[in-house]
Amino acid sequence: MFKASVIIPTQNCCHILKRTLIGLSNQLCSKDSFEVIICDDGSSDNIIKVIQEFHNNINITFLRENRKDHKIRMSTCRNKGIKTARYEIIIVLDADCIPNPFFIQSHLEQHQQTSYPTVVIGLRKFIEVKKEYFDNHNFEELFTLPDIISISNYGRLKDRRLPEFNEFDNHPMPFNCFHSCNASFLKDQAMEIGLFDTDFDGYWGYEDIEFAYRLWENGNKFIYAPNICVVHQENNLWNVEDRILGKKINFRLACTKIPRFKEFRETLGR
Repeated sequence: MFKASVIIPTQNCCHILKRTLIGLSNQLCSKDSFEVIICDDGSSDNIIKVIQEFHNNINITFLRENRKDHKIRMSTCRNKGIKTARYEIIIVLDADCIPNPFFIQSHLEQHQQTSYPTVVIGLRKFIEVKKEYFDNHNFEELFTLPDIISISNYGRLKDRRLPEFNEFDNHPMPFNCFHSCNASFLKDQAMEIGLFDTDFDGYWGYEDIEFAYRLWENGNKFIYAPNICVVHQENNLWNVEDRILGKKINFRLACTKIPRFKEFRETLGR
């Protein structure tokens, strides 16, 4: 029976991370079937206090690095988590994304049903998370809330990957849909391809797509599982200017590492 290691990078967002941990505490699968590895990159908030609230509910490993430079280092964070992971299935989850109750169970089932290296990609829903849904224990109602326009989705209401998902079986570059907010893969495959590329550290975006490209080149099959859903908590962790700057810098870098990537993205109007 497969087990999963859930990798969550974080930096100064403990109030948001707490809700994500509530989601992981409400999983339908056995608590023995997964671990949570939180990779903190120099937070100065109350993250330790928040994590301590969940130690009796879920198996948490806390990896912390003290540093003053607060530029985002998603690749470095995830790599530390993957190296520390005890289990064969790696699930990557963002600190601002709350998983539905069968999130881990469904990721594991997808891998158990295949006999070859597989990458599983789930869906992301954008909502306004209100405090009362947690105070009144209405956790499952989160997944029935209406969609909202999000800067994390480039000002769109629905996940902008949906047109690609509709033709996913024939997708020429399925790795383009790999978003690290909700995806899973085999640990040994990640180690074999050299983990996430730290050249992308410092700016937002594309480190996940480039990582997925190398998994694809290594023979992994990509599966879209729409039933595996997370809800994204709208927040101000990243402003529009930071996203635009990071996108430009890291997109150019990705285009040097992924053959024909620039041309493919142009066909999508991006």
